Amino acid sequence: MYLDHYRPEEREFTADLAHKIQFVERSYRPELTHFFNPRQQVIAKQLLGNSETLKLVWDGGYEGAENQRLLICPYYEEVDRSALELTLIEVEYPKKFEKLSHRKLLGSLLSQGIQRDRLGDILQDGERWQFIVEKDLAPYLMTQVQRIGHASVHLQEVPFSQLLDRKEDGQSFQISVASLRQDLLLSEGFHLSRQKVKVAFDNREVKCNWVLASKPSHEVQVGDVLSLRHYGRL
Repeated sequence: MYLDHYRPEEREFTADLAHKIQFVERSYRPELTHFFNPRQQVIAKQLLGNSETLKLVWDGGYEGAENQRLLICPYYEEVDRSALELTLIEVEYPKKFEKLSHRKLLGSLLSQGIQRDRLGDILQDGERWQFIVEKDLAPYLMTQVQRIGHASVHLQEVPFSQLLDRKEDGQSFQISVASLRQDLLLSEGFHLSRQKVKVAFDNREVKCNWVLASKPSHEVQVGDVLSLRHYGRL
């Protein structure tokens, strides 16, 4: 069965996506997903990459967006970008007196009871903050979110012509490791003791491909993304 090719934590997502594909194939009606992270995008392309009857339309609000929605539709269908139903929101706040962070902004949005896959990328230039969200969710968030951390805020829809340039803050480096165990890579990559990494696993602070990682001994594969809360990604 095709699910055997995927990790256990990926199988529910993969099975759900397979059902969506079957729905479009049978009904000839488009199906719009929530936001897919990069690993989920890889799975979708694996499942649909060779289809001669279906078309994949991706959009995350800008070229190279990390999180993107997928519209699955018959190959002959003409699709306008508006069909992906995205909205760009800017956060207005007292910049002279307050500082925002990715963690605070994301936490405030998720505290409204929504799932992470309803939100796209978060962008900032040091002062201004924006995020991309599913269109039908935007009015609710603009009404409900009035504080982020200690800052009073106002969320306002803005046109995508005002989208901030994505701020890249990564760097490339090489390390040599005895194996591709997750805990070993995190220890070497962030210069942390193995004990401190173990505590991070125990505290549910490690993710592999955006899914909670619980077994430090699991080995990564080429293209995997490891993240450690408060430190970043590898």
